Parts: sequence; C-alpha cells; structure tokens
Amino acid sequence: MFWMRYLYRRLFKAPLFSLMVIFTMLLSVGIPVGLFSITRQLLSKETGIPEILTLVHYTIGDHTTPVPLSGPACEALQATPGIGDLALWKGPIKLLLQGQDGDIPIRGALVNGKFFAVMKIKPAIGRFFGDNDDQAGGGPSGWAAVISHGFWVSQYHSDPQVVGKIIAIQGVPVRILGVLPSGFVGAAPPTTVAVLLPRHFLDVLNPKEDRFAHPGFLEWQVFGRLHEGERIERVRSLLQLAEGRIRREADPTGQMLTGENFPGLSNGPFLSATPGDVTPSYSVRAASEPLSIMDGLAVALALLGVSNIVLLFVGRNARQSHEIAVRQTLGAGQMNILKLKLEEAAFLSLAGIVASIPFSWAIARVVSVFVQSFEGLDSFPFVSPKISVFLQVASTFFVVTLASVAATTVWPGPPHSPLASRLTGRGVTGRRHAAIVGIEIFAALVLCSCTCIAAMAIQNMVHRESGFGDNGSVVARLALSADSSEKQELIMRQIFSMIAQYPGIEAIAAIDPVPLSGDIARGDFTVRGRDMALASQQNVWPERVTLHYLQASGAKLMLGRDFMSSDLNGPPVCLVSMNLAKKFFGQDDPLDKVILSGSDSMDAQTLKPYCRVIGVVEDAHFTSMSRPPDKVIYRLDSKTPTNLVIRGYSSRIASGAVRSVIETNKSVAFASEVMSLQEHIRQDLRLLRALTQYTAICSAIAAIIMSIGLFGVLAIEVAGRKKEIGIRLALGAGRSGICAAVFMHYRRAALLGIILV
Repeated sequence: MFWMRYLYRRLFKAPLFSLMVIFTMLLSVGIPVGLFSITRQLLSKETGIPEILTLVHYTIGDHTTPVPLSGPACEALQATPGIGDLALWKGPIKLLLQGQDGDIPIRGALVNGKFFAVMKIKPAIGRFFGDNDDQAGGGPSGWAAVISHGFWVSQYHSDPQVVGKIIAIQGVPVRILGVLPSGFVGAAPPTTVAVLLPRHFLDVLNPKEDRFAHPGFLEWQVFGRLHEGERIERVRSLLQLAEGRIRREADPTGQMLTGENFPGLSNGPFLSATPGDVTPSYSVRAASEPLSIMDGLAVALALLGVSNIVLLFVGRNARQSHEIAVRQTLGAGQMNILKLKLEEAAFLSLAGIVASIPFSWAIARVVSVFVQSFEGLDSFPFVSPKISVFLQVASTFFVVTLASVAATTVWPGPPHSPLASRLTGRGVTGRRHAAIVGIEIFAALVLCSCTCIAAMAIQNMVHRESGFGDNGSVVARLALSADSSEKQELIMRQIFSMIAQYPGIEAIAAIDPVPLSGDIARGDFTVRGRDMALASQQNVWPERVTLHYLQASGAKLMLGRDFMSSDLNGPPVCLVSMNLAKKFFGQDDPLDKVILSGSDSMDAQTLKPYCRVIGVVEDAHFTSMSRPPDKVIYRLDSKTPTNLVIRGYSSRIASGAVRSVIETNKSVAFASEVMSLQEHIRQDLRLLRALTQYTAICSAIAAIIMSIGLFGVLAIEVAGRKKEIGIRLALGAGRSGICAAVFMHYRRAALLGIILV
C-alpha cells in the first residue's frame, strides 16, 4: 500500500495534469462507446430467423437500393418454376387495438399463410395461421392473428389462456391463435411489431381498393428459401429466365419500373436475390445516415484524444527531466523510473475509463431518444453501452497511453540546448509536435465552420417561404372503420361538415398525400406546344385536393382562379405551381392548357388528358424544406381523402376542432396525427437541427481537447527553455514578450491550419 500512497501524493502534486488526462479519457472513450453501441443495435442483423444463410430476399432492382414488390409481382414470382414457397411481409403498419380504457395504437405487420413455414419458426404457445386462415373476409373462424412474445408478456402477462382470445383491431374482431418465439424480431429489424395479421386483412385497412392486385403499390418484402444443396446462382438464373414475364405482370404499362424512377434498375437485373439478408426498413436507413456522420465525428474526437494524451505525458516527462536526472544520479535504475511512470499512466487511465462509464450511458440514452423520434422507430429500445464495445475502445486508449509513456521514458530524445534553440529559431518540441498543433487547429476550425454554415443554412430554411402561408393551418390524418369506400366517403363528409361548422374555423379541405411528412408522390406529365410537339416533365408531384384548398393551406394564387363547385361537374381541372408552369409553358399563358398523363416517350394515342389548368399557385415544398420546391399539380377531387388541412384563427383552435369532432365520432374514426403545418416544417428540419447541434457539441469538445493538447505541447517547450526564459527575465523581458517568443515556434503550423480551412 505504500506505493499507492506514494503514487497518490505524486499525482496530487499535479492536480491539473491529472484532471486533464482523466477528462480527455472520459470524452475520448465515453462518446465513441455511446454512439457505437447505438449504431450496432440499430444495424443489428439479429432477427431470430433460423438458418438465415439459406433465406433469400427478393427485391426489385439492385439490392444496394432495394425496392419492395407489388402484389402482381409477388404472384408472378411465385408462379416461377423452381422458386418454391414465398413469405410475404408488409410492415410495420399502424394499427388500433381496442382496450378497456380506450384505443391503443400498436404496430403490426401483414404476412401470408406460408410466412411461418418459410421462416422456419415455431410458436411459443398455440399455433400459427396458414393459407386456410388467410382468405378474403377471414378464415373459417374469422380473422386470425399471432402476437409477438414481447407483447404477450407486457400486455397479457404471459397468460397461456390468451390463445383463442378475441381482440378488436381496427374495430374488427380478431382471434389470437398463437405467440411468436421470444427471439424472433421480424423482417424489418430492429423495429418490432406487436401482432401479425393475414395478408387479406389489407382489405380491412384499405376497403375496396384491392391494393394487392394493383401493380403500383410496391409494399411487400418477399423471402424464399434455398433447398438443400441449392446455390444462389441457380435461383438467379431462374429469375433471368422468367424476367420478361415477371416484368410484364409487375409493370403492365412499362413506364413505372424504369431506371429513371428507380436507380437500381439502371444497370442491374429486374429482380435481385440475396441470401442471408433482411434489409433494414426505410426508417432504419434514414436514421443510419446521420448516425454514421455522428460516428465519424466521434472517431475524429477519439483521434484527437489519443494525440492529446500522448502529448500530455510527453510534456510531463519533459517537465520532470531534471527530477529524473537527479533520481538517476542517486542510483535509481531506468526500469524503476519506467515502472513509476507506467503506474501513474495506468492509474489515470483507469480513473478516466471508470468515469466514462456513466458518461457513455448518458450518451447512449440521449441518442436512443433521437433514434426513437424517427417515423417507424418509436419502438426502438433504450440502449445501454455494449460491454464488448466499451472494452475495445477502453483497452485501445489504455494501451496507447502506456505505450506512449514507455516510449518517452525509454527514449526521451536528445537533449536540447536553449541557446542553440534561440540562435537557430528552432523549438524544443520539434516539427512533429508543431505539425500536430496545426492539425488540431485545422480540425477544430473545420468543425466550427461546419457548425456555423449549418446553423445559417437552417436559419435560412426556417425563414424560407414554404408555400403554405402562416402558422394557422393544421393537418390531420384520419383512420376510419369502414368496410366500403361508399361508407368511408359518408363518414368523411360528416366529419368534414362538423369541423367546418366549428367556431373559429375559416376553411377546411382534404388532401392526399400530406406535404413534409415523408409521403412521396411522383409522376410523368406531358403538354402539347404551339407546334403540337410533346414536352414532358418527370418527377412531378400530383396532389389530390378538394374545394377551398388554397384558403385552408394558405397557399397564394398567382394567376387565374381558384376551384369552384361547378368544376366538380365537368372535366378535371387543376392548379399548377409556378416552377412547373415555367417548365411546361415558358412565357406562354398556361391557363386553359391541357396536361396529359404520361411521358413524351409514350405513343401519343395512349396519352390521356389529366386536367385543364385554371390557375397558377406559388411554389411549395412538399418533399422537404431542404430541397428545392416541388413541381406540383393540384387536381380537384370529388372524393374526400382521409387527410385534412384546416385553417382556424390559430393552430390551437384548428387542432381543438379536429380532436373534438373525432371524439364525437370515435366509434368510426381515429386521428392518427394532428399537427400544424409549421410543426411539419420543424419536424422536416429536425434531422438537420440535430446534426448541427451535435456538430456544435463536437466543436466545443474539440476546442477543449485542442486546448489540452496545446497545454501539453507548450509544457514541453517551456520545460526545455527554462534557462532561456530565466535569462530573458533577468534582462528585463516582459511576460508578453516571452509568451510571444514561445508561440512563434508554432506560427507556421497555426497559419497552415487556418489557411487549409
């Protein structure tokens, strides 16, 4: 214990140095461990699927940019000889479970009857549903369901009597047949679902649409299995032989599944087959991109931390060079000195590593909340730092620290003459340390510059014209319990009328899809010029709207007129955005021009009139505020979509009106989302804000680490020039002059770091 007390006294005499090492170790270990643990969990391939290497994932196009299949494509693939049984998965989807205390939002998925056999999983209790249970209108005993193991434990407390229990989902009675095994995550890791329903339950969610028969709904993940001894090359050859037939059934017009619309189809095959893979969901891919950027910044901070720890111990050895010389004169061996130095380094490193444990836990919790804010990832768990990741990062820093101490103790370098340093203009630390200073200044300034640029860009986006007026408008997504499109239309008209009569409501309209919400709408449209030549525009946003859309959304009419009730009785009419009007018509008057559906590459006889232009609207951002305004066609629709935009005296009044009316009609309707348009804008910029804030934090940490590193380098320089500094002081030099003389050695490195930025 004597050596421990002696070590403590030595470190207590240099508290600033000890705190700097511990603090640097805390930041350099805690931040990477917390972030790497989240990324590892988010991109985890642990699905609970047995023999996953024989599982085959079928996608449209190159698997690097996978596209799900439509119903017709699934049936065409299933009809291919030699492919075998296929498992279909659509999810996660939002569902409404009827409970004793009200409706409970849950996430589920739709699967076909062969899903469980293809996945080779067995129920924890009960049984799975099969093809007999997956029929239109439900099986012989009605609609069936299989619940997840986690939902069974949390909601039903592992009660085995849950098998056979009737629950209500979307207002429809469903019988629980069994429980999934505990390790099964699903086909969209790491997101989990609470319930699996038959594929035909899609008719309940979207009555009378027959989505599975429509080639335009690309929403099914498809999986198969390799037979015993079969190789993936054989499956791919089967796909090549059947490609023409599958393409015709999946895309009858030949205009949808093209390289222009889906980059993965540009150079690769129409269908891809990848073994042993479950592609992460769109939400996971969206969240992984910013996390990858965060990981890169964390690695940069870790490298800065390594450099600074090395410099701190090098500086400490330089400051203690006189003490070491005295010890050696008194008979201390070099191994004894090395042992003491290693003990000091090990003690400080372990203290910093221990302090980084709660810090890394806090980082992991904060980033978990960030991941949960992404659509579809709200069930992402709170992640604690992985022990394996922590040990890898901590051991790396521990070894680097001990190695740097050992190297600088055994090979301290040649002694420097202060007089020679003064006469030659060379510093004691040498060019390598000066280069490190330049690199640290460069890295810190880059981070600060990125923060400032991103902050200014976000500030500009926040104040950019969105095309939706001020903040008095609210968007509401409704889910209806209706078994036919006619009943759904009646419910929507009733809700529409009740909200319109609510006090404080100025205007209401229905839209589809919702802007700035992650929804995507794209199409090709064509017009005829003066010379009757066809001119088309791709990636146009077709927006379905009802009467009073301009008043409800706050969009400004720039030319022409608004929709009128009489327009519902004639040919389709539309408004177009300013940028689309310029693209289509240039300087010509766009009013009364007819827009055709399709591209100019199609036969002119197949182009059908889409709408007649009656007005031009200001440009609006439908995809994202961070992208240029979309080219939009607002087509008047006689039917009422389930997405409402309401304008009131304030957004609070509009939101209150929606919730009040939905509460009155809660037996047939549910508001899955009520949010102001301004909130949609803020949500759209949320990712950029988070990255900017994180970059700002990294900039501050980099500045702290850089200051610690500069302290170490300057300690080396000052320790080596003590005699020179003493002579300068004796000759009357002031402190500012001495500081300037020391800093002059790093002027080139600092200037180079600034210039490189």
